[in-house]
Amino acid sequence: MTEQFTNIYQLLLELTKNSTSYYIKQSSTLSSETINGNTVFSKYKYFEGKVTSTLLKQHINREIELAISIKNENVLLFEYRGKEIYAFKVLLTNLAKIEKIKDVVIVNYDVNSLTILLRLDNNVNRDLLKSRLESYLEDKLPKQWRILPIENKPNLSNLLHLPHEVCLNFD
Repeated sequence: MTEQFTNIYQLLLELTKNSTSYYIKQSSTLSSETINGNTVFSKYKYFEGKVTSTLLKQHINREIELAISIKNENVLLFEYRGKEIYAFKVLLTNLAKIEKIKDVVIVNYDVNSLTILLRLDNNVNRDLLKSRLESYLEDKLPKQWRILPIENKPNLSNLLHLPHEVCLNFD
């Protein structure tokens, strides 16, 4: 159910396989984007095209910082910041099983944060599923998490910042 990757390159390939554009972090603020009065300033520069193996290797070697937009992807990204990381992971993976979501990837994990990506089948209504999962999570855990994409926010607010290493031994 939860995919465990042992190789960062394989994980990055999986995360970027459907992306048709990417972002590279710059040293200073480059752009801003506004939707419905929400303005986001960003240090990420937008590029059209697929993420190449050269870019992935540069990211792994920390020469660049890569991110991809998830706004137009059929995914949900859960970011948790709190003390109940393990409980959140177990709850979310159980909810994914109930919803018959097979593609669950732990993108990032450390002492204070957890990022989990759910890749949805094409026949799944992302907004409806997001609403159901959000409602269930609100009932079970304090609001120390958020679900991306947020539709009324700019693309720059809906980025998956790619990890530099694989998180192992979470279970």
